[in-house]
Amino acid sequence: MMPEKRMNWKSIWNSQAGSALAFTLIVLVILSVLGLSLLGVIVHHTKLSSSERSEQSAYYIAEAGAALKYAEIETAIERYYHEEDGSEAEIKELIQTERTYSDFEQAFGNQPEAVVHIEVNSKDDGQTIQYKLVSTGTIGKRSRTVERPFTINWLPRDNGGVDLPVGTAVYTNTTIDLSGGATIKGNMKTNSDKAHSIRFDGGATLHDGNIYVPFGSENRALDAPDWMLDDLPKPTGQAKGTMKLPEFPAFPEYPQAEDRSLQGGRTGVIQDGRLKISGGGNYSLSLERSTFFKEIKISSNNQLTMDLHGNNLSIVVDHLNLENGHIQLKNPGKLTFFVRDKITFGSGSTLNGSGEIDTVDVYYKGLEKLKLAGSQVIRGSLFAERADIELTGGGGFTGHIFTGGSNVKVDGGARSAYLIYAPHADFHFTGGGQLKGMVVSESLTGDGGGRIAYEEFNIDALPFVSGGGPSEIEEILTKEPIRETDEQEE
Repeated sequence: MMPEKRMNWKSIWNSQAGSALAFTLIVLVILSVLGLSLLGVIVHHTKLSSSERSEQSAYYIAEAGAALKYAEIETAIERYYHEEDGSEAEIKELIQTERTYSDFEQAFGNQPEAVVHIEVNSKDDGQTIQYKLVSTGTIGKRSRTVERPFTINWLPRDNGGVDLPVGTAVYTNTTIDLSGGATIKGNMKTNSDKAHSIRFDGGATLHDGNIYVPFGSENRALDAPDWMLDDLPKPTGQAKGTMKLPEFPAFPEYPQAEDRSLQGGRTGVIQDGRLKISGGGNYSLSLERSTFFKEIKISSNNQLTMDLHGNNLSIVVDHLNLENGHIQLKNPGKLTFFVRDKITFGSGSTLNGSGEIDTVDVYYKGLEKLKLAGSQVIRGSLFAERADIELTGGGGFTGHIFTGGSNVKVDGGARSAYLIYAPHADFHFTGGGQLKGMVVSESLTGDGGGRIAYEEFNIDALPFVSGGGPSEIEEILTKEPIRETDEQEE
């Protein structure tokens, strides 16, 4: 029987311990290689992620710059159409001026900035213009550029057709011809793009104002002797406006005034629809309702006081005849005259001579010229459908005049205030005629020392027109989405 072999456990242990050590070393080497590889990947991705963040941040800065610039333009347009202190010039300056925005928090140790400019995308047709806003955002060495196309539709400021450029003393469709010491104080504008549409000669002057002409006609519009050119501003391009006379209303129908005697004397009566005052005295008429007269005739320097009892009332009359008389209001309200055929002013007659101008409106349908002379005065607003207007010899009109007539003249020391809106008329001021406010006409001629000085008035309170500009900003300003340009800076 063979003797049993005994295991050499010490030898086996030593052999296995050596294998384990080798295995451990191999594992450690593999893990080290994997760790170094992973670390490299992490470092690479960290660098790549930082670069991508810079790229993305530069895009956001460019987008923010575009939004800021567009918001400034939108605010300026809102102010121009809905507030008195807005101006077209402010909008144009925003469009033409490059802007740098840097009021951002620092990123990655760098100060971000966005540089924004605007390019014209389409030819200016005088009303609708397409633009492209371009904004480049930069952080450190990274830059990205975005663009936003937008369109401005230059609608008239008043949707009733009355386009009134702010700060403008004289505004015409065609020519402005000044000579013989004529003076304009304030801006002047024409819609004509023809050569020599604005002429200065013979000591005519422009004070505290600019000259605005349609885009493209800046270099040919002004005609003046060389010695005058240094004192005149260079014409500035501006979009054409529109001139449209508001619609003349249909006259209402009212019952004829009842026969009666007027309080204040024996010669003031209403008889057969005719109100007549001829003898001396001050007369009064209590108006409880709107009414019709064939004629209102006041002579002999008499005065008629109409008591409106705080109401807004109307009088339709065939002939408003103040051959030598005065009409005053008590307890207005507002009184609106609808004159069918004729208005006569003689001697020193006055209408609302000491009242507020917003308490009297006159609609005149007749064709005969309305003439104020001497010390005749109207304080109120007049809308003549087709009649010519003449203020002469010191005659005074304080209020607004609208007319569809073909001629308006201010002569010989006559004076007028606020708006004269005569889009079909040749306007002539001469002989020292003085106007404060604004004149809008087909053409304008000034000589003989006449003067027109711009004076601000409340456009929103104009009679005869629908108030306000376009109600929504979207009617004027439209935008497209922001998009990135193809070429980017590294």
